[in-house]
Formats: sequence, C-alpha cells, structure tokens
Amino acid sequence: MATFPVLSVATVNVNSIKSSRARFLVYDHLSRAPYNVILVQETRLETLAALHAAKRDWRWGPSYFSLATERYGGIAILFKDVDVSINRVIELQKGRCVVLDVSMGRQPFRIINIYGPQSKWERKRLFIEIEPYLYTSQQILFGGDFNTITRPQDRRDATQRLGYDSYFLNKMVSQAGLVDVYLHHTPNPTGGYTYHRGSCQSRIDRFFFKENFPVAAPVLTPVEFSDHHILSCELNVYSTPPKGRGIWRLNSDLLVEQRVQQAFMEFFRDQMTLADLGQTKSEWWEMVKARTQRLFRNLARNMQSSRYKMYLGLLGRLDILISQGGDPEDIAAVKNLMRSYQYDRYASLVKERDHGSYRSPDPYLSCKRKEGTKSIPSLRGTDGTLEESPRGILKVVRDYYIELLGKGSPQCSEEGTSHGRRVDDFLSELTLPEHSDLSFDELVSEITIEEVTESIQQQNMCKSRPLGPSSDRGV
Repeated sequence: MATFPVLSVATVNVNSIKSSRARFLVYDHLSRAPYNVILVQETRLETLAALHAAKRDWRWGPSYFSLATERYGGIAILFKDVDVSINRVIELQKGRCVVLDVSMGRQPFRIINIYGPQSKWERKRLFIEIEPYLYTSQQILFGGDFNTITRPQDRRDATQRLGYDSYFLNKMVSQAGLVDVYLHHTPNPTGGYTYHRGSCQSRIDRFFFKENFPVAAPVLTPVEFSDHHILSCELNVYSTPPKGRGIWRLNSDLLVEQRVQQAFMEFFRDQMTLADLGQTKSEWWEMVKARTQRLFRNLARNMQSSRYKMYLGLLGRLDILISQGGDPEDIAAVKNLMRSYQYDRYASLVKERDHGSYRSPDPYLSCKRKEGTKSIPSLRGTDGTLEESPRGILKVVRDYYIELLGKGSPQCSEEGTSHGRRVDDFLSELTLPEHSDLSFDELVSEITIEEVTESIQQQNMCKSRPLGPSSDRGV
C-alpha cells in the first residue's frame, strides 16, 4: 500500500449494506472514489455472519465493523490505499460509536465514528462518553452522522430552535479546540445540507478537526444508494508535526493495584541500599526518580496490555451474544464488565502525557460547567413576564410561595400578610449574585509568591535541622 502526504477522508450514511446487492452498490462506489478513510453509518449488520460477509467483501484495505444492536444501527471504518496500523479499539456504544487509535502517514490519529441516536437525551449521553477522548496529543478525526444540527441554519426550515444536545455538542467541541470543517471554510452561508428526504433537508453529517490543522474545503457528493450525501475532505498529513507526549507524570490509577504496590516497595527497598553510593542525597534521589519512572512505565505497559486483551475478549463475547439474540441480562453484564477493562480517560492524572499541552481538562471548566447547571439565569412569573435580575427572580419566588401557602385556607388580608412576612423573612437571608458576574478568575490566575510563601509556612516544617542537598530532609 502506498502512503500519501494528502489523505482523503469521507463519511456517509449508507442506509444498509445488509444484502449482497446493497453492499455491491456501496462498495463499488467507494472503491472507485479517491477516499483513503471512510466512516460508514447505518450498516444494519445484526449478526456475525453478516458482519463477516461485509468484512470479506471489502477487499481494498483493512476495516473495522461494529454490530448493530438495533434495527437501524451499525457502523464501520474502512481504509483504502493507505498504510495503517490499528493500535487501540474502543467501542463506546455498540453500533453507535467507535474510537480507533491508528498510525497513518507517520502520524498518530484518533478516529471517532459516530451515528447519533434518535432521541436528544441519548445523543447527549453519547456525547458525554465521547468528550474525554477528544483531549489527546494525537490528531483528531471526529465525524459521522450526528443526527443533530449545530445551528438553526443547518435545517432548511430555520425556525426551529436548537436542542440541549446541540448546545452541549457545540460547547464540547469548542472546549476541546475542534472546528467544524464546513463552518471553517463557509462560516456564514446556509446550505451544505447532507440529508435530503422530500422537502426535509438538513446538515447532520460533519467532520471536526483540531484548530490550525490543514484541511481543504469539504465536498458533498450525492449517491444513489442513500438519502445522505457523502461528505469528504482532504488533509495534509505531513505538514503538521506530531505533538510530543509532554512531561511524564505518574498514572495514579496504577497505585490501586496490589501487585504494583508490592513491586514498588521491593524496588524502593533495593534503592535504599544505594543511598551511600552517591556523593549527596540529592544525586541519589535524582537517580531513584529516573529509575522509578522506568519502573512505572513498564508496569503501566504490562497492565495496559493485559487489560486490553481482556477487553477484546469481552468484546468478542458481546458480539456473539448480540448476534445470537442472547439474554439482555447477560448482554448488560458483559457491557458492565467491559467498562472495567476499557481504556479510561478519567481514571488517570496523566494530564500532559495523555491530553498534551494543547487544551487539557482542568478544574476551571469543570467548576464552571457545574455552576452553570445550578444557577438560575431567569424565571417566568404567573403573568408571563420573564425576570432575569436577582430582584425580579426573588419577586417571582415570593409570589409563588405566598400563593402556595395560601391554598386550602380561607382568604383574608391578615393571613395573606402573615404568609408574606414569612416568605420575606426567608428571602431576606439570601444573597444572589448577578448571573453575568459569576467569576472563576481565582481558579485560573497565576500562583503568586505570597501564596507559595503562605503555603510553606502552614506546613509546620521542623527547622531544628538545616536544609541542604546533603541532609536527610533534602531527599
């Protein structure tokens, strides 16, 4: 297979390749097109026999198929005329989303193929699962049929409002530093619809790449076998140097394992016997740190390899259960077990190594998102007026509780005044900030010398012995 500096990628909802005739139409078109990586949705392959037949018929390169767990599910990633090695497979949701870590054209890539569920809630849940995998030092190829829009203009009837799943998707890709290829090249115009059925037209198929990654303008190609157009674009693999893995930091998830704890204790006891060989304790400590790094890297590599083998074994077991129509409880049990062996992006503190220094998750964004779910930016009163100021919101709350407390009791001015005083006494103790004035500056501001000094002073360090490179406390 040849390698090209320009890589052509495409995504298409094929509306089934279950039958040999449908498969021939799709494969014949894709084999003649100049695509190197093809993200396929809605294969409708529900059995292993059908999956093996589809995999066997794709003769132009490697492929990966995920079984459909529902009638219109199933996804695949096809490779053609490109040198590729698959390093890791993660099926976040069977038949709906798969993550492949691959190497193509001297570049490590993370390919995420998604086929969005029909309901908004299920789409948002899937986006939440995908989000941590967007933070990586590898190049990202995130595409597929999202089954949702990101702007009202993405539908021919632009009067409909965006759903909460669309808002979450927009925020998710923005925080991860990803851009929509179509909007990057044509930010303002309407059109570019990828789905056509009668008078219904929408742009629900898309690609996301990292900012500043060289990607050509996307091309839409209508096909006879689907009501979706093929969305394709070209990217320059060689023009962007690969990112390094950053500073190594200990994966804290390793410390949970008993065998790792035992291995480290034996290792450290051996290192203590070498303490007198160095000229100073600092020199010995630097040697121990370097050896500790090699120890944990080897342990992590061995554990990751064994966990991944278990994951692939469970993945095969799940395919068999789904193909044979197994007991739903057995399927759920295998899925839960798979999650314990799945490559987990949140179980590690290795921020720079896994996420890179590009844009890594941090407490600021987490706190801001959590605060956003608790804050009430506005309330609508019984008269239909939308109140957005703290004073107006308190007035709506006051009126509501006065009316609630007054229900079921005779109406009289004296009792109404009593209820009003009770509510006023309660509300007077509340202090609400302006929603627009919520500040998280302290979470992201630079650490000052005064803060470091204060922190050191609070450690109650013993000062009876001098600190220095040759003292025990310098270790």
